[in-house]
Amino acid sequence: MKILVATWGDPTNWSEVTYRLDNNEFKGKTSLGVILKSVNPDITIIVGIDTIGEGKNIQEIKNKAEELLKGKINEFGLAEFNPIIWILPGVGQFRGKIFEGEMTDFYYLLLKKLANLFLKFLKEKKEKEFEVYLDITHGINYMPLLTYKALRDILAILAMTSKVFLKVYNSDPFTREAPLLKVNVVEEVNVKPSPPREISENTKILIPSKYLSSEEKKSIGKTVYKELAINID
Repeated sequence: MKILVATWGDPTNWSEVTYRLDNNEFKGKTSLGVILKSVNPDITIIVGIDTIGEGKNIQEIKNKAEELLKGKINEFGLAEFNPIIWILPGVGQFRGKIFEGEMTDFYYLLLKKLANLFLKFLKEKKEKEFEVYLDITHGINYMPLLTYKALRDILAILAMTSKVFLKVYNSDPFTREAPLLKVNVVEEVNVKPSPPREISENTKILIPSKYLSSEEKKSIGKTVYKELAINID
């Protein structure tokens, strides 16, 4: 299963250049076109932000933001790839409107969406191998960072039961004098399994396995795989 995720900010004023990746070139206003040609994913997700929308309430703003991205997908010649659009909450002041909240709201909602997506693939399609590609060329300030973190966190958990590969792209910086931009590989890695190690609500920290006895490891292993069998099968 190949999944391509791309962060997009406001594409309204993006300029047309030629993007190059491997032996492929794509003339357009986004690096996503050439990555789609190179990767040929099974599913493409564009992560957008509600601050690019207009409206009288949050739902209307989100709808307008999605409409804007759909229009640009058609304009950029990407409609044939049928990308999914996820509009997530942003914070800050844009065009006289104040979007209140925390930047981590973006991260937690994206984490939830990714978890539901991968759980669906595990349950319905019994997928055991995942190739995930992330394009962070576009996206305002914190979007690429938090999207990368959300993917990294969920893929480390997914790798406990599946084979997971991650590749991250970012193009050369855009300038008016550069008609050709190379899309660079930032990271290419086989993701290792790793459960979350943050402090949980009950303030207990996960204990590294090297401090556990063989019997404790065996007991925990049985419990984990029992839970996975219940949740996945």
